[in-house]
Amino acid sequence: MYQYTESGLDNVWLISGYRREETPYGETVIVENEAALERAIAEHLIGHKRQLSGNEFRFLRNVMGLTQTTLGEKLGKKLLTVSRWESGETPIPAWADRVLRQLCLEYLGERPRLADLIEATPKLPDAPPFEFEYDQATDGHWASRAA
Repeated sequence: MYQYTESGLDNVWLISGYRREETPYGETVIVENEAALERAIAEHLIGHKRQLSGNEFRFLRNVMGLTQTTLGEKLGKKLLTVSRWESGETPIPAWADRVLRQLCLEYLGERPRLADLIEATPKLPDAPPFEFEYDQATDGHWASRAA
């Protein structure tokens, strides 16, 4: 297995869909269809019924290609506030968690009703992060499973 730390998440492991190669500078890892993997991780985080961690919040922001400043503007907050959420210095408010999930769903081409998203996550309890494993199928799609 390979710990996919390039995502900025310490709890993502790849079972397949990667290969190790030797280069003149040492070993490197090539992840196949990385965009599809990042989409699978994003979809999993969005659907997971617990408060996003700062790293998960950052991951979803990055999936959408937003800077902290741009996301802050969309949420009516300053860059420093978003930075503090992502670093874990300040807790992420439930409303910001939900809005980010909705924005990311829309970015990914999904259009669930906001009321459905709120109902699916009525209370987002703090929970310790746990590890996720991802496996690439022969058709190139990625699937997650809790470790």
